[in-house]
Amino acid sequence: MSLFSQRRTPESSKTEPSRTTTTDSVTISPSGGGRTIKASIKVDSKNESRVEPIRAKLGQRVMLSVTSSTPDQVEVSGYGLIKPLSERASARFDFIADIPGKHKIKLLDSGNEIGLLVVKAPSQ
Repeated sequence: MSLFSQRRTPESSKTEPSRTTTTDSVTISPSGGGRTIKASIKVDSKNESRVEPIRAKLGQRVMLSVTSSTPDQVEVSGYGLIKPLSERASARFDFIADIPGKHKIKLLDSGNEIGLLVVKAPSQ
């Protein structure tokens, strides 16, 4: 289900997001002219998540929050980012998407892949 709409600005022919996009457990809230990607992933009791890839352009800020009912560790592969996850506290990441490619978001203890970050150059 997508609640995403586009609007054109008079100053440019580019479209910019005007609402929040929600797909299953990922919420992407554009802010600052599309410079920050805010995403949240909610992992169910089976340590599974069904989400669409999180897409960012090279140089964009990514703010990611992962919540779960079971303790684990969350890794954003390729970035060397690992955070603890507990039933009481979310794992929160805040970084610049400066490595192009596909990066798995996974739970280290269970080994489950819970998401994917896709980083592309602005022209792609």
